[in-house]
Amino acid sequence: MRIFPTWMQRLWDAWDIRVMVLWSLTLQIILISFGGRRKYIRGIGTKVVVWSVYMMADWVAVFSLAKLSDVATFVDSSNSNNNVQNNKLMALWAPLLLLHLGGPDTITAYSIEDVRLYLRHVLGVIVQVGLALYVFLLFWTGSIDWISLLSLPLFVAGILKYGERSRVLWRANSAFPQPLLPIRFDNSKEIDALKKKVPSEGVMLALSYIWLQNLCPGLASCRNINNDLISSEVIEIIWGEDGAETAFKFFEFQLGFLYDILYTKPNNIYTKGGCIVRLVSFICLVSTLLGFAIIGSDDNSNADACITYVLLVGAVVLELYALTLLIYSDWAIVWMSKHYRNPFVKRIFQALAPIVYRQGKRWASSLPTLNLLNESLYNVKPAILHHQILRHPSLEKFRAFTCRKDVDDLKSVKTLVMEEVRLLVQILTDKDNWHKSFEERGKNALWRHGINYENPKWCIDGRGFDISILIWHLATNYCYYLEDSPSQKESSLREGSKLISEYMVYLLVIYPNMLGDSVSDCDLSAI
Repeated sequence: MRIFPTWMQRLWDAWDIRVMVLWSLTLQIILISFGGRRKYIRGIGTKVVVWSVYMMADWVAVFSLAKLSDVATFVDSSNSNNNVQNNKLMALWAPLLLLHLGGPDTITAYSIEDVRLYLRHVLGVIVQVGLALYVFLLFWTGSIDWISLLSLPLFVAGILKYGERSRVLWRANSAFPQPLLPIRFDNSKEIDALKKKVPSEGVMLALSYIWLQNLCPGLASCRNINNDLISSEVIEIIWGEDGAETAFKFFEFQLGFLYDILYTKPNNIYTKGGCIVRLVSFICLVSTLLGFAIIGSDDNSNADACITYVLLVGAVVLELYALTLLIYSDWAIVWMSKHYRNPFVKRIFQALAPIVYRQGKRWASSLPTLNLLNESLYNVKPAILHHQILRHPSLEKFRAFTCRKDVDDLKSVKTLVMEEVRLLVQILTDKDNWHKSFEERGKNALWRHGINYENPKWCIDGRGFDISILIWHLATNYCYYLEDSPSQKESSLREGSKLISEYMVYLLVIYPNMLGDSVSDCDLSAI
């Protein structure tokens, strides 16, 4: 007994490759639309969609190339001119699939593991380009025709884009010796020019970028700018009015730059080579589309011709959309800040900088927290099947993830962090006591508040970082509920302390690798 009727099997056999190439284009549209949003959308749904599409996109493109090779082999072995004429447009699809394998600019890698496996992508470039050439040669009739002429620029664009992706992953890998920051500020005069001529929005973005350049010398090949000058400018921004919000905005820019370096393509886009690749690719795509519209007009009624139009137009639109995203990006503002003396750049900067600075969203603006005193972590209703499943020890981390709480109001956290930073600066300026800020974990806080160190010494000395997090988490919860009617300032600091403690527990339970190699997985059943 057949599961699928004969007519359905014949329909799929006739349209499988056509459906797959269109599906590959659809996946690219989803990736370029949502790939960059996962860094500021906290919902699990968006992350699942991006992860699924990211994993599926390469597989669909490779599968389509394999199906094209089957069709090309059948056409070549049949020696029928009708088969060649009916399927000749498929020769254009192979290089277009190489463009899809190159991926959009908004997501080059989903995780750091993808970056570390850059050699696999290099091998993939060799294999898939060879397969695409094999498909083209099988469809080639031996004479120079318009299909052959149109395929050449497509192959150039496809190889450039696919090769660029592997090169970006290679450069993002820690083993690559060259700098990752494409825009370089080389002297202190550029800082003076920024402050005097560039509007405040550009100064904030540029200073955050320059400070990142100085704090991480391995990211840039230029010499460090005067750190005292940078620090004075940064302190002036952070310690101004509304310092907490401004400071977090400042470091939000830096984290956005680091995210883009690891998971997108800025270290190649904002270089001369990257600009040339984009210009050549775009010219090749537009010339192929125009050539197909003019020369291939006789086949416009064919279904394959319509699909080819969709693929070519889709590729051009994706390139234009990617160019728009690049213009409205933090990287573009930093680049224009460096070249602000150019009158043309100055006009564009004045129009774009306020929009990018105020409307650009760079993180979720929420804090995931987990309280170990939350009874739902341990009390599971036995009558519900999925709760019974969650009681299994191997699913403890997932159960903890479902019990987390996302906090959107972070004013108390920002105020507390900035208060601690100010106190740290004051301590560091004290020549007699500055070393105390780097002593045993928690001792500095006890010393500041006049608490005898010997009494709680048992919970500080010789304790691992993970154990210290748990001990101070319990202490924070105890102190949080100790005072019934605190003042407004004390209430804000107390709320901020509790949220930071719960965030540290969330990292310890869900993402212990973010706390260092010495931290092991937290076993909830043992608490």
